[in-house]
Amino acid sequence: MKNLLKTFIILVLAAGTAFAEDGFELEKIVVTPSKYEQFSNESGRKVNVISRTQLNQNHYAGISETLEEIPSVNIRDYGSLGNQKTIQMRGATASQVLVMMDGRPVNNPRSGDINLDTLPLENVERAEVMRGPGSSLYGSSAMGGVVNIITRKPTKDKPKTELSTSFGTYKTYAETLMHTARIGKLGYLVSMDYQGTESHRDHNEYDARNFSDKLEYEISDSNKITLNSGFHKSKLETPGTASAPDINDYQIQRQNFIDFTYDFNTLGDVDGALKLYQNYDRLEFIETPLPLDKTTHTTKSRGFDLQFNREIFDFYHLLCGFNYVGNSNDSTSSAKHEYNVRAWYMENRFKVLEKMHFNFGARIDDYSNFGSEINPSFGLSYDFDTSMNMHALIARTFRAPTFNDLYWPLRVYSSTYSEEGNSNLSPEKGVTGEIGIEKKFNKLLKIGFTYFRSGYDNLIKWQRDANGKYMPQNINSAVIDGIEQELKITPIDSLDIDIGYTFMRAKDAKIDKYLAYQPKHKINFAINYQAPRGLKFTFRGEFIDRRFDNASNSLYAKRYYVLGADISRKIKNTTVFVSLNNLLDKKYEAVRGYSMPGFSFTSGLKVEF
Repeated sequence: MKNLLKTFIILVLAAGTAFAEDGFELEKIVVTPSKYEQFSNESGRKVNVISRTQLNQNHYAGISETLEEIPSVNIRDYGSLGNQKTIQMRGATASQVLVMMDGRPVNNPRSGDINLDTLPLENVERAEVMRGPGSSLYGSSAMGGVVNIITRKPTKDKPKTELSTSFGTYKTYAETLMHTARIGKLGYLVSMDYQGTESHRDHNEYDARNFSDKLEYEISDSNKITLNSGFHKSKLETPGTASAPDINDYQIQRQNFIDFTYDFNTLGDVDGALKLYQNYDRLEFIETPLPLDKTTHTTKSRGFDLQFNREIFDFYHLLCGFNYVGNSNDSTSSAKHEYNVRAWYMENRFKVLEKMHFNFGARIDDYSNFGSEINPSFGLSYDFDTSMNMHALIARTFRAPTFNDLYWPLRVYSSTYSEEGNSNLSPEKGVTGEIGIEKKFNKLLKIGFTYFRSGYDNLIKWQRDANGKYMPQNINSAVIDGIEQELKITPIDSLDIDIGYTFMRAKDAKIDKYLAYQPKHKINFAINYQAPRGLKFTFRGEFIDRRFDNASNSLYAKRYYVLGADISRKIKNTTVFVSLNNLLDKKYEAVRGYSMPGFSFTSGLKVEF
């Protein structure tokens, strides 16, 4: 660890002295780090923003492809479209990374994670990715980071309609429709899409439908009501691993949600927001057609969040709020269970001498089944000038076990493999610290380095024990540290090159073995070129180091690299595009036993009117 930290310090000093400085604006406005709008260089947090422009240029199949290009973000991918794709960040598992839609948590309390392929991409305006702990504002499930997917808003002026269609390898197709308009103070947006694929594997077909709508009523300039709702329905054939396939298995998933938000201002100096929501998820898993062997898992989450924020002095901003969530699980396998959480949170932000911002806050979570937890945090940011910024953070984190962690029933698949929950689990606890620096050199180069370190106690990991049983266990202690490097080169206005590298060591400190599915090295790059006459081109690549499949590190998924490209051209109101994936037709596995698609392409068009 000393050598790693020494290397980081050298890189920071080099970034601060190698080039002459030039003054220009550094940051974007973000919401996630503080729950209200602010410049990201004032937050004391590392935040990446994926814009609508990036989504349009690269024509991703799903939100997971956009997130995977960020340093320290790994997608645990079980195959082609529709198969499970969950996010891991800075050595944290998917149940330790909170995913939200417009501030509404979407992690399933049964498993703790979310299949990113169930989230429609066409409706996304931008995604804010906060790497690092977020428990002091967001509580459990925010140990490793927070992803806040912000959906598109109703139009402010004339009506707009978008229609797109695409078709590709493995008979993969997608149809989307979006329409938005405004009638006086009332704006609305509706979107729907249909996706399907026959997959690169036998007996792995998938089809899905999504629908969402948003109503926005502006009472006044500072008071607004927003109503969101939507549903997802899909059917997926699940043949299992290549070594032990079961061609008769499939699952049906139904999800719906409703989300009410009231943004208000009181007496002109206190901003507030009230959010009420409900998430519903029903998963039916059919293991054999005859005789029918079906298990059903139904979860509901109902919650509300009330917050106030006020700039009391020019140098002091206060945010405080109350949160309540009730979770229930009705499963034919693990019976009925429920719990609720009440939480209070506060964040204090100070501005010192125009260049320095620091904040400290805390959140108290009161669980009906585990008692109370307090998670404080302290952050600092400093602007050396308009081209260089440093941030530092230390925070305590916490995660309660999920319904599956505690109550998953014993299932024996063979003499060497079985799985079962563990009702004796304790909550996870940890402390995370990070320090980072970002600098721009003229308009040509932007570079950033971040060092992070997390220490966890009672870390929950699903992995095989000595008898081959796959079950969650409280690892006595785990240490995760690493360096993230981001480089953006803009040699000309129409060309930019993005390179991201992550070095990470995620180990069980007791047995000195690597944690499952946490690669030591990860590299991403993208070359984006905008030619005249509406032509855009992207060439991208990714390298992932090997990932261990078990606690003893005796089984692993091999390292791999893949290349891809996106080409599009806009002619008036029509965009024609082609997306190419795995250009070298590499055979690889992101998860051991589940093959990934070979060379594939998707072509289509999008019409706006």
